[in-house]
Amino acid sequence: MRTVERAATMLVGHAIKTARTLKGLTQKDLAERVDASPISLQGYESGRVMARADLLDAIAKATGAPREFFNPPDVIEVTPDERDLLSAYRRIASPPGRADALRAVAAIEAAREIGPC
Repeated sequence: MRTVERAATMLVGHAIKTARTLKGLTQKDLAERVDASPISLQGYESGRVMARADLLDAIAKATGAPREFFNPPDVIEVTPDERDLLSAYRRIASPPGRADALRAVAAIEAAREIGPC
């Protein structure tokens, strides 16, 4: 499993555990309500396995949580260059400095659209 997929699976698992505990249910209780084994539920909650959509529907119904609570987040993969650029931007402490950086990027993009002189 790729790192991005693993992170999404772990976040969904955390949502399942949170909804279950807020409802006051044990893993066994929830497993019985959604027709799953406690071992399977443990795998979902730990982030080792991604729960199927139909199971997430059942978990939402059993816990009273909105179905959207269990949706994996939109995860965007970034290249190393994009990560470096974001890191550099975050090191700029002042709002005017950040605005200057954004203007510089916009100017570079505009120059590329115009092309060589």
